Amino acid sequence: MSGRLTVGVILGLVFAVAAPPAPAVGQEGTPDHPEAEPSDVESPSAIVQALVESYSSEAGERPEWERYFSLFLPEARLIPTGRDSAGEPVHQVQTVRQVVESLDTKQRIEQHLVERLIHTEIERFGDIAHVLCTYEVFNSAGRSEPTSRGIGSLQLWYDGDRWWIASMMWHGERTGARIPEEYGG
Repeated sequence: MSGRLTVGVILGLVFAVAAPPAPAVGQEGTPDHPEAEPSDVESPSAIVQALVESYSSEAGERPEWERYFSLFLPEARLIPTGRDSAGEPVHQVQTVRQVVESLDTKQRIEQHLVERLIHTEIERFGDIAHVLCTYEVFNSAGRSEPTSRGIGSLQLWYDGDRWWIASMMWHGERTGARIPEEYGG
């Protein structure tokens, strides 16, 4: 090796001397961040199921927003993606609070909106996990045909006591972007 430092060597040095991340202290049990039910955050599959359950509601019922909030790191980001009316790719980066405020409307409460998981893949290494989940959305729990379907990508972090959702990105199924068979399509 010559006297030059390669990118790999530089990154190795940075990671070798960098301090580990600070523990998630004081993030739960505050007015802005409710404490999670231990069973909701004990595993990657449990947190995904709690996410779906807390978001779904029947007509006249408000989703379980407190439970929903408790699943996310306070600084988590949610990123819906799709296409605009001209067919151009779009995304929007939002906080959990922004998403809840946009969804917690009279119209949303008056409607049925029930989400169901149809396929989930979890990959884990150490204290991080990636969850790819295929979902269907129904106007009511008894409806047989979904009104929409899509795939969500969740990045999870384990703080030694519980799992947190650090970020979530999703894309609805559309013409030209059908859910592949291997993901439940």
